[in-house]
Amino acid sequence: MPVINIKTLFTKASLVTLIKIFLPGILVLGIGAICHLIYKIPFSVYSRDPIQVLEGKPYVGIISSIGILLWSATASIIYFSALLIAKQHKSKQLLGFLLYAGIFTTLLLFDDLFLFHDVIFPDYLKVNENFFYIPYGIILLIFIIQYRKLLLETDYILLLLAFGFFIGSAGTDQFIEYVCNIPGEYILEDGFKLLGIISWFAFFSRTCYRYVKIKDFD
Repeated sequence: MPVINIKTLFTKASLVTLIKIFLPGILVLGIGAICHLIYKIPFSVYSRDPIQVLEGKPYVGIISSIGILLWSATASIIYFSALLIAKQHKSKQLLGFLLYAGIFTTLLLFDDLFLFHDVIFPDYLKVNENFFYIPYGIILLIFIIQYRKLLLETDYILLLLAFGFFIGSAGTDQFIEYVCNIPGEYILEDGFKLLGIISWFAFFSRTCYRYVKIKDFD
């Protein structure tokens, strides 16, 4: 990995590295600009915070935002740990475990952040949000079966708690939709969800800490 400083700034290696760093952001900005030109939607709608665009209060969605931060932190920890483990040539099973978990966590992050199963699919694509529970369940089942031996060596109670909280959140949502409203419904639904994300973060951060061994920090 090249060191980028004044002396090396215009070398081929540094320029390639800079392109890799900034290209994703440039692509996102480009897509926003194209959408602005085609659909005549102000670019600020894409670039500014939703609270500013909708003129909401600063505390609107704060618990949801905390959940997004925890999803992001979990995914970052997992991917960084997987990179270190790959560099250390450790167990391929452990590396596969982390990559599987990282990809699934990223999927959950995007779903939560962009409201795929809550808004995009049911409102715009006319796909029932309950459809998502099936592939998510299958992905989790494969994960548990594939890495069951490794999971038994971890703080799997935290993972079970995460499953329980997520099921509680989904169950509350279904009860509200198909049975009746209940007092404090969102405290239960979103409260279970946040506790599930916290459990997910705690499980994977502790697991990564246990398996990533850096000599200078032991």
